[in-house]
Amino acid sequence: MIDKRRNKGAGSKAMRELAPYMNLGINLAVTIGLFCLLGWWLDGKFGTKPLLIIICAFAGIAFGMYNFFRTISDLDKKKKRGAGNKPK
Repeated sequence: MIDKRRNKGAGSKAMRELAPYMNLGINLAVTIGLFCLLGWWLDGKFGTKPLLIIICAFAGIAFGMYNFFRTISDLDKKKKRGAGNKPK
């Protein structure tokens, strides 16, 4: 009975550590997708196919990657700060 509780706690701890990283790929894909949709809509509105969808796709990739690396950096800083506070 005690072993099951320990295993459950270890799995829970691992999930808490991984949870902030689990949605990074989805966030990147959604950002790129939304920018592509914006470009598609603007192309239809102004009749500039495919110019604006290409520009918006690259802007989405750039913004998505910036957000991805910023989040990774913030999580890494938070992890290092948390590791420094733990007693030895």
